Amino acid sequence: WQYELSIKDRILAAGSLRSDDGETPKGSLLILDVETREDAQALLDADPATKAGLRANVTICYWNPALLAREVAS
Repeated sequence: WQYELSIKDRILAAGSLRSDDGETPKGSLLILDVETREDAQALLDADPATKAGLRANVTICYWNPALLAREVAS
């Protein structure tokens, strides 16, 4: 968690993903405000959880926001 706090200026949203019971962990979601895929990969690679092998399946993809903080994105 300390790592995420250290890069919070580049995080739009973060949190755990849970099954329908609201308890069982299924993974996590991290939406970054970065310029390139390489920037996202660098942040991921620097994460202690990644270094410790705790991230089994990671997908990096471009997100085109339509609504952000309840505002229509331009």
